[in-house]
Amino acid sequence: MSRDLFAEWLVEFDRDMARKNRKVLLVLDNCAAHHVQLSLSAVTVLFLPPNATCKIQPLDMGIIHAFKVCYRRRVIQRLLIAIDRPDAAMPVRISLLAAVEMLKAAWMELTAECIADCFRKAGFMGPGTEDAIDHPQEGRSHEDLWQRVVDTQLAGPDVAWDDFVSADDDADIAEPCTDEAIVREVRALPDCPETDEDDDEDAALPPVAALCESIRELLGLLVDEPTLKGFGYPDKPVDELLEAVIRRCGHSPASPDDYGYMDRLRENSKLLFTVVIDDNAVKTLLNNQTVDEVILHVLRLANRVVNVQIKKGRMHLSFYGFFFSSFS
Repeated sequence: MSRDLFAEWLVEFDRDMARKNRKVLLVLDNCAAHHVQLSLSAVTVLFLPPNATCKIQPLDMGIIHAFKVCYRRRVIQRLLIAIDRPDAAMPVRISLLAAVEMLKAAWMELTAECIADCFRKAGFMGPGTEDAIDHPQEGRSHEDLWQRVVDTQLAGPDVAWDDFVSADDDADIAEPCTDEAIVREVRALPDCPETDEDDDEDAALPPVAALCESIRELLGLLVDEPTLKGFGYPDKPVDELLEAVIRRCGHSPASPDDYGYMDRLRENSKLLFTVVIDDNAVKTLLNNQTVDEVILHVLRLANRVVNVQIKKGRMHLSFYGFFFSSFS
């Protein structure tokens, strides 16, 4: 897990909860990858104490172990079928797609009772809630399955089923926090060399948060305030605001079926530039720069124009010939 991946997931999760009109308290372990600066409307993040997660984190109370048991059983079953039944034409090598399918099936096998019991073990229970029930360990079926693995020499006789299930318990699951990263975060320095035009605030944010803030600022620049408020600004998520603007102009935004969250933001921003605004200068920029860079370029240019016009006593903004005062 990295900060960028977690930030992208958290923004999407917050957007989904806001759409369902739900409020969520998200309890997280104190992992470096989870510390992101995001503006969330439906989700409140609560971090567990940094040195006590193994004792009070519900996932460590049995959820992760049960999930691994279900997944690794499927891995072994698949390998044994590939070896014992050549006619099944099942490859020994497990593809990424097959692994993801087995992960999904393993998660769906976990019962709500198991998850609730693990939460109770960690102390997440209200008044009158019964104590957690210890679930029995894996039964004879797992031992028999593992013995077949040993018999086919897929594993040595000195390796037990529990060793196989817990083999990666101590593996790193988050990006390492290096000394350089700590110093950079403390100093709030960007990853790339500083320039006079660098935006220090955006540089300190994860990419998904920085992109959302840039698009929100761009919409505030191009669309008049009453129209934006009619779309739900500022409470509505920025991706929904962007899609609403594009639809009002008679175009179809990028579909979530075809793009992930950040890619959809970029595609819709590109659509805003190339179809809605339809400015040749911006189209030329898009041929040579990423849409993220074009957004920042336009915002910087707009800030310069605003500053010049304020000094001259004029408050109307007009640059590149695009400023939406109304929609028809």
